[in-house]
Amino acid sequence: MKEGEKSGYWTLGKFSRMETKQCLSSFKSNKPKDEIFNTGCLEMHQKKQYIEKILNQEIHYMHRADAPRTIVTTAILTLILLVTVPAAAQLGSPYSINIFAGFSLPVGDYSSTSASSANDFLNASGNTPGFAQLGFNGGIEYTLRIHSPYEIGILGSVSVNGTDEGALRRISSDVSSNTSGGTWYLYSALLSGGVGTDLTPELGIHGRIYAGFTGGSSAEFSFYNLNGSGGYVIQKSTWASTFGYGIGTGITLSNSWDINLRYLASNPEYTSNWTDGRQITDKKFTQPSGILTLTLGLILK
Repeated sequence: MKEGEKSGYWTLGKFSRMETKQCLSSFKSNKPKDEIFNTGCLEMHQKKQYIEKILNQEIHYMHRADAPRTIVTTAILTLILLVTVPAAAQLGSPYSINIFAGFSLPVGDYSSTSASSANDFLNASGNTPGFAQLGFNGGIEYTLRIHSPYEIGILGSVSVNGTDEGALRRISSDVSSNTSGGTWYLYSALLSGGVGTDLTPELGIHGRIYAGFTGGSSAEFSFYNLNGSGGYVIQKSTWASTFGYGIGTGITLSNSWDINLRYLASNPEYTSNWTDGRQITDKKFTQPSGILTLTLGLILK
C-alpha cells in the first residue's frame, strides 16, 4: 500500500498511471455512474474508498497513541526541570562573602544602669549592669549553600560600645562629675546554619542560627572624689572568653547587598580589679552581653 502521490493523483494497485488518470477524470466528470463503472473504473473506485478508510483509521489511531506519549514526555520534562533548576541555581552561586557594617544596640543587663551607688557597682559580684550605649558592629560572613535552600557558614564580627557616663554620674551623689566610663569590645567567631531562598531574581531572604566563640574586653570605669574624700577609684579593663550564640535574618537585594538583623549573646566572666591608689581589690563579675545588630553588607561571589 505504498503507492505514492505522483503528479497530483494516486496510482492504485495494478492500474497503470494512464488508467488511473482516466478513471479519476471520469469521477470528476458529470457522466452517469453506470457509464463510469462500466468502463472498468468500479474496482478502482472501491479500492480508492477502501484506501481512504484505512488512512483515516490510521491517522485517528496515531492521534490516540500520541496522547499518552505526550503526557509521559511532559511529566519527564517537568521532573527534569524540578531537579535541575535548583541545582543550577546552587552551582551558579554556591558561596557568598558578606562584608558588613552597622549599628550595635546593647540590650538587657549590658545596657542596664540599675546600680544604686558607685560603691554598690564597684563591689558587685555576679551579673552587673554594663551601662553600654549604642555603638558600632562590623565584620565578615562566609556562607556556603550546600543544597538549596540549606546553608552553612562562619561569622566574624566585632562590636564596640561606649558607656553612659551621664548614668554613671547619676547612680550616686557620691560620684562627682569627673566620673568616666570606657569602651566595651566584643569579638565573635561563630559557625552558622540556616536556610536561604530567592523570592525573585532581585530579592532573597535568609535566616540563620549561630554558635561558637566570643571574647570580650570590659570597659574601664573611673570614679573621682568618691565619698567626698578627694580620692579616686579605677576599675581596670580586662579580657574574658566564653561561648557565644545568636540568631539572625535578612534580605538580599540584586545579589549584591545584604540587610541583616542579628541578636548575639554571651556571658563572659571577667576577673578585674579596682584600685584607689593605696590598695588593689580583685573582683570577679559576669557581664551578660546581648546586642542587636542592624547592618548593611556588600556581597561578593
